[in-house]
Amino acid sequence: MGRFTENTGIHRAEVITRIGTARWLLQGRRWEKYHHLIVPDLTTSLAGGSGSAEGLQSFLMGLVYEGIKDYHTLHLSHLDLDKPVTIGVVAGIVPTTLHRRRKDWAATGFLRRFLPISYSYTAEQTASTNLLCLDGMNRKPPPISLNYQLWNQVITPPARISRSLASVADGVAYACDIGREKGGGNTIREMLHSLVLAHALRRGSVVADGSDVAAIIRLSKYINYNMQQVPTLYNLYEDPEVEDI
Repeated sequence: MGRFTENTGIHRAEVITRIGTARWLLQGRRWEKYHHLIVPDLTTSLAGGSGSAEGLQSFLMGLVYEGIKDYHTLHLSHLDLDKPVTIGVVAGIVPTTLHRRRKDWAATGFLRRFLPISYSYTAEQTASTNLLCLDGMNRKPPPISLNYQLWNQVITPPARISRSLASVADGVAYACDIGREKGGGNTIREMLHSLVLAHALRRGSVVADGSDVAAIIRLSKYINYNMQQVPTLYNLYEDPEVEDI
């Protein structure tokens, strides 16, 4: 996640609360400046009492999907906007917390608003990482630059290419526990489509094509809760299992 935080329009927060995030958005009309909020470990923010945790969940559900337009609270100035405000949220969470709360989150619809990406490392990979730290070697990957000013200019791939997403959306929906809900596959397809456009931006292009779709299809093997192991030296964009469409 840290590779993206240097981009304009992305804000990183270590701990968030419902009131604190709403106040942050309200000050200086930050919803016009920021497009995404990155929380490296959401576990800490959800560790409060049941009331505060449930309030944060409800707030995030509205923030990332339907949007927030009218907001009334005793602790915050009145918020009444011309149109709903939405901001993408990218958050990490430890497996133990996810497994403990997964059933409740699915029941409230919280999980339906997010696309889960899980992965794990082999013992050898973990040991290798520890050795690098002990040796003082710094192999921190360089930042990934994204030009969000081009976001509204990205051209959607042709229908024949977009149909390729439909072939994996239903399977991903079942893996994400929303496959049996009405429209579950369509919800996942919308999210995957956004990832295709984002991948085009990552390439520095305003034209989404088959290579972007293929990259997201490769990523789909990790869009679940299975904690699948990442191969050594794995490169998502050079995976031979899925060729460009």
